[in-house]
Amino acid sequence: MLLDDGKLVYFGQHIRDAERIFSCVAVDNPLRSARKGVDKQIRAGFVRLDFDSELLKQIEFREGYTFKHPPKPFTEPWKNFVVIEDQCTRAGMTREEFESYLRAWEKRAQELGARRRESGDLGEAEYRMTMTRDAFFNDVHISMGPSRRASGGGIWADDWHVFFSVDQPVATLKTVSAFCDQVNTIAR
Repeated sequence: MLLDDGKLVYFGQHIRDAERIFSCVAVDNPLRSARKGVDKQIRAGFVRLDFDSELLKQIEFREGYTFKHPPKPFTEPWKNFVVIEDQCTRAGMTREEFESYLRAWEKRAQELGARRRESGDLGEAEYRMTMTRDAFFNDVHISMGPSRRASGGGIWADDWHVFFSVDQPVATLKTVSAFCDQVNTIAR
């Protein structure tokens, strides 16, 4: 996937390659739930890269990222946030604008053979959307199959997680994260 600054990243990319590209050294993920020495991060401008066992598993586009190149980190075309007609993901877009894009994304995904599922495990070309909008959270979450059940009872899948502001009269885009379960070693 091509970033705004012209650097190339992809799920499964080795941490040493990313450190060379970004001229930095990855650090342990600071979250309490992170596994020391296993979960690492690179923060580079408006992008955060998360690694699991030295392989890229998550890309977060932070507030200020311009989406000069549409985010296309997944190998399955239907999963990506590509330009659809005149709509695309862009910095500062409102929640309503994103929901309009999401309707176009869903139509395209279905034309490419994917189908929406409301509950249960997700198959190869299935997805589920959840939307939250309250005083504390304003987000859209898209899980994309296949899903995987972990030994501890959790369910994992590829996903997009999109956060919007909650403290402004008009909700605007804050972050967009893409996550690849294939590279995720938690509970395998």
